[in-house]
Amino acid sequence: MVADAELLADLRERVLDESESLTGLLRKCLALGALTGSEALRLWASRELKGYDDSSLEVPAYRKLRLPLYLDSISLSQIIMRRQSVSRYQAPADAQDLIPELVSFRTSIDHLIGMAESGDTQQIRLESLKFAASKWNARQDNDPQIIDLYYQVSDTAIGGILGVVRTTLVEMVLDMAKDVPLHQLPTRRQADAAVHVHVGGSHDQYLVNVQDNSGVIGQGSAGTQAQHAGVPPSAGGQRLQRWGWIRRLLRGRVDT
Repeated sequence: MVADAELLADLRERVLDESESLTGLLRKCLALGALTGSEALRLWASRELKGYDDSSLEVPAYRKLRLPLYLDSISLSQIIMRRQSVSRYQAPADAQDLIPELVSFRTSIDHLIGMAESGDTQQIRLESLKFAASKWNARQDNDPQIIDLYYQVSDTAIGGILGVVRTTLVEMVLDMAKDVPLHQLPTRRQADAAVHVHVGGSHDQYLVNVQDNSGVIGQGSAGTQAQHAGVPPSAGGQRLQRWGWIRRLLRGRVDT
């Protein structure tokens, strides 16, 4: 059984092993978030494991796919035409808004794994597509009539989502392990920053709520600070940086 303090080291060792279960790695990430107090890391791992069930939650960009759109139609002579490739821009203007350009996959990682391993192309139907088909039919002069409107997604495309999740996990673990001694845990700030950079996609700045700003110039308690979105160095790394600055100052080579 892995000790709490060795959890990051264990993740660092296992995360590059392609045979390791993605679900198992995410559960370790969930535990690491709890141990470090990183709500961002814990929530990300939990949502990947359980799914983004709440429709108000923003789905990460890697869980959104641009998929081919198809329709089945029936003519007045009762001839059914299936799997006709169409574009959302062929639909009437009032129907296009009901046909999203990107389809979000909110289901759990285990469900996605099952889809990827099925070897099948699957049809994706949304409630909004039913209304789009109805509006589209109203402009068709009764011939032909759309009886089904749907997207198709391949097992390879779902595998692509899983690949990005695994790569994101590797990037976060490597960043959290940077400057952290073996068998120690990253700080909450390091874990939060890793999620903001690699899941939120922020490469400039992000805002964090500061509960205690003691020692921060110009900030009161419970304020908000702008932080650079890189993973912060450990305390030891900060001390080395300060010492290097002092040495350059003594040599008269500090840039202003």
